[in-house]
Amino acid sequence: MVQHKLYFSYELGQKIWNCADCGYKQKLRKDVQKHIERRHLEIHLPCPVCQSTLSSRIEVRTHSRQEHPGIQHQ
Repeated sequence: MVQHKLYFSYELGQKIWNCADCGYKQKLRKDVQKHIERRHLEIHLPCPVCQSTLSSRIEVRTHSRQEHPGIQHQ
């Protein structure tokens, strides 16, 4: 899991999530998690249907919905 590589801070009274490796910032935690998975972790996740290899959980979900629309997805 990527939680150990991100942290939050406050800028102008707003909660901002930060990547601990490079300082990438976003308002949403999931956006920083996605950044970490894509840019800093060596992740190779297979599509459960066709075994295409993708680099994040979000990419697997998006791929599954677009490429395999009739199949129920998690």
